[in-house]
Amino acid sequence: RTPGSGRTEKFLAIDKGINCGEKEYQYYRMLAIIFALGYGFGIPLLAAAIVRVAIMRKNFESASRAFGFLLMGYRQERWYWEAVVMVRKLAVVFIVVFIQNPKVQTYVGMWVVTFALIVHLWCRPYDSDLLINLEAFSLSIIIATLNLSLLYEDLEPLYEKALTLVLAIATLSVMLLFGYFLAVEGLKKAGEAIQK
Repeated sequence: RTPGSGRTEKFLAIDKGINCGEKEYQYYRMLAIIFALGYGFGIPLLAAAIVRVAIMRKNFESASRAFGFLLMGYRQERWYWEAVVMVRKLAVVFIVVFIQNPKVQTYVGMWVVTFALIVHLWCRPYDSDLLINLEAFSLSIIIATLNLSLLYEDLEPLYEKALTLVLAIATLSVMLLFGYFLAVEGLKKAGEAIQK
């Protein structure tokens, strides 16, 4: 706060001599926001539009050959899902960059990931139940981690260590579960390929 004015001023973290509230820096901040929105939303929307046009002009199989990196693993009617995932990731980046208060970041992050989990379970975008369940499980563990992290503020050091251990075990368990399911799926595919 500037004494006597009641205004809060912002300064660059690495150089306190630079007042970020000055007109010149406000201009650059606005430019950064415009480009972040344009790039962050523009690329997923452009990719979805290009794929949609390819699907309309040809068929899904030919579009899959050209855009397999965007379409593989998704159900045909959820061809756009990669753009949805990119927007979700962008929302998380925006939360980290534009929300300064860590507690508010955590709450908003929980809301975004919870919304993503609900939409994921509603739309069931993957062509494999295994992928649907793994994605739902990973989103759930993110929500649980964010939720439990709110406890750090009010815990004594001993309980903080216990909570850290619980979060580490939960995260490691998810990684092991992913590895297990990937190995099982890989062995299954290899067995099918050998039988052919």
